[in-house]
Amino acid sequence: MYYQTDELERYFQEHADGRTPEQYVSEAVNSLLDTWLTNERGQGEYKQTGGFWEALHPILFKIAPQKAGKYENVVGGFTEFDDKVKDLFDEGSDIYNVLGALLYIKERENSFATPQDIHQIDLGNDEIMPYIPNQSINSKDFWGREDQNGGSN
Repeated sequence: MYYQTDELERYFQEHADGRTPEQYVSEAVNSLLDTWLTNERGQGEYKQTGGFWEALHPILFKIAPQKAGKYENVVGGFTEFDDKVKDLFDEGSDIYNVLGALLYIKERENSFATPQDIHQIDLGNDEIMPYIPNQSINSKDFWGREDQNGGSN
């Protein structure tokens, strides 16, 4: 888990406005896709979700398959996924994954990060993995050294 459960619960309580978790997830997913479809100019707005992309992607297609499919066509498809990243970021439920993604996007935007900026994912044991959703990054090329996996992720 990337965020603590109480942090996600607090964020939900602050933004739920009386909606159930299911209503909130549905509205948040549709709003996110509407925003991405409106703002997309080839930069990959979805990349601001960082590692949460791995858990968020299937939720988008479950909640709003037509909009998610339309957005996928706009950005040229989603072909690269990383199970290791999904395991690190999956918060265990749709509501927590959506809340985690929204919090992460907010933090990225507050830090003035762009969709093209590389996310640095802490794997533990002093290992940091460079990551961009839907893109393969060779750690050896990025860091200039080999990692435990022979330099590829």
